[in-house]
Amino acid sequence: MIGCETADFLSEYGREVTVFEMSDECARDVWYGVRLGLMERLRRGGVRLETGARVRSCEDGMVVYSKNGRRHAAPFDSVVLAAGMAPDTTLCDALREAGIACTIIGDAAGAGRLHEALRSAAEAAQKI
Repeated sequence: MIGCETADFLSEYGREVTVFEMSDECARDVWYGVRLGLMERLRRGGVRLETGARVRSCEDGMVVYSKNGRRHAAPFDSVVLAAGMAPDTTLCDALREAGIACTIIGDAAGAGRLHEALRSAAEAAQKI
């Protein structure tokens, strides 16, 4: 989602954009209705979508990636990395070890959408 939304933004400013996505479709974590509009804007903006592509490196002005078992390279002048993230529970773990109640909410529990973040916050607040 974040990579495609960033590509959408950059294409609005006339940038030539390619999205490299490891899975077989882009933005599959976006709600259907929102995804339709986003994919249409990407198409209109001329954004190139390389699905099933795994970026291996960025070197000498080239993005090196593999797709369908073959190595490919594409030129670039800028790179935006929009990779997944893992939640960091270090603080909450330490608080729990000290006997202090702690609830992890929103993106701290795992990347998600605003709706999920608000729901987890509301549920945590109800337990207080």
